[in-house]
Amino acid sequence: MGGVSDFRTSVAFRSAERWLNEKRFPDDIDAILSRSNGSPNQSNLRDFLPGRVKRWALDEGPIPVFLANDARAGAAVALINKVLERSVFYAVPGLGRAVAPRAGLVVSLGTAAGSSKRPHEICIGNVSGLTDETGWDEDTVDEQGHFQRPLCVRIDSSAGHQATFDQVVHEFGHALGLGDHFPGFAEPDGAPAVDYAFWAALVRLYQLSPGDEYAA
Repeated sequence: MGGVSDFRTSVAFRSAERWLNEKRFPDDIDAILSRSNGSPNQSNLRDFLPGRVKRWALDEGPIPVFLANDARAGAAVALINKVLERSVFYAVPGLGRAVAPRAGLVVSLGTAAGSSKRPHEICIGNVSGLTDETGWDEDTVDEQGHFQRPLCVRIDSSAGHQATFDQVVHEFGHALGLGDHFPGFAEPDGAPAVDYAFWAALVRLYQLSPGDEYAA
């Protein structure tokens, strides 16, 4: 499996390096997170605890992530660990068909599920529950804001369209708690899948406590 350096020309890698060098939050970072994580309008997070912080709790250890032996996913996990400067993920090389984790992330290749705006055939990434191609289980987030159910990071379309490294990092951002898009996170249309503000938002999100209220 290749390392992060294999993707050093990507926007994700270069913007992560910039974050690590500068570590400057945009002035509106909390407002960005309030919309994207606290009260999103479009992502699956809209169904859970409006106005509150929703993320994985890491006090009991890192999140197990079953990588499906994919180099992009392995490098994305390593890059996120580097930027957050902690072991966010515990990487597991593969996942047997009969094994379903109690919590954590499962990478599934060639199963990205689209919508009315983006058909399955051309969708190259989404995050869902294990048994639903697009939805999340009703108890994915508990009353304290903790993610507690396994999520599936679906990469590449069934028709063979492959996600770039930037797009894989983007989907891991959703799986970690970023909901609606924002500038630096695939907004507007045609913008990079991840950029400097993505890393700032992810770092800030994991400085907050699950369940805390965002300022009005």
